[in-house]
Amino acid sequence: SEDDIVVMGVTELTPKGLLRRVTGVSQGGLTIQTTQASLEQAIEEGEISYQHTLLPGDTTNTLRKPGVSNGYEPSLFDFNIPLDNVVLFDQDGNTETQYDQLIANGSIEFNYDLDLDLDISGFHLNRFLFKNTFTEQSDITVQYQAGGYINGSETIWVNYFSPISILPPLSPIPIIIVPSLEISISYSGTPWVMEANFVHNAELSPGIEYENNSWNNISSQHGLLQSE
Repeated sequence: SEDDIVVMGVTELTPKGLLRRVTGVSQGGLTIQTTQASLEQAIEEGEISYQHTLLPGDTTNTLRKPGVSNGYEPSLFDFNIPLDNVVLFDQDGNTETQYDQLIANGSIEFNYDLDLDLDISGFHLNRFLFKNTFTEQSDITVQYQAGGYINGSETIWVNYFSPISILPPLSPIPIIIVPSLEISISYSGTPWVMEANFVHNAELSPGIEYENNSWNNISSQHGLLQSE
C-alpha cells in the first residue's frame, strides 16, 4: 500500500540494494510506483559504529590508462600503482610523437579505510558520519619538452569495490556501501624542457557529517610535498 517501504539486498538486479517508498499501486496490485526512501523512513531504531579497510581483493573492476598497473604490486602499502611512461597530456594528439607529451613515471601507494557512524531513534536521524581515510605515498617524475602553457587533469586509475553490507542491531534492514575510488593527476604551468620529481607523503580524511540538525563536509589533511 502507499507509503510502505520496499527493501532488498544486493542481487544481480539490485547491485546496490534497494530502498524505496511506495507512492502508488495499480488496479489489481500487479505494479507499484515508488520513489527513493530515506533511512529515517525505513529504520525505527538503529545504531552503527563501523570501520573497514579496503584491500585489492575487494575489487570488482579496475579501469586504467596504458602504463598504469592494476594496483596489486607488492608494497608496504595495501595498494601500489606503478606508472610506466603514462601520457598525461599530448599536444598534437599523435601518440607517435613523444616530444610534445607530458609523461609520468613512478608510483602511487596508499591504504584506504572507511568509517561509518549512524544513530537513528524513533525514525529520526540523530547522527551520521561517513569518512574516507587515505594514507598515501607518491614518488612521480614528469617529463615534458614542447614548451608553452599547459593546464588539465587526467584520470589514470578507477577502482570499483564489492558492496559492503552492514546490519544495524535491532534492525532487519541492511545498509549497503558501494565504494569506488578514482585517481587523477592535475597539471598547470609553462614548462619548457623539463624533468621534475615530486615526492608526496600525506594522510587525507574527506567525509560528510550530520549532527545537531546540520550537514557538513569534513576534511583533514596532513602531508609533505618535496620536489626537485
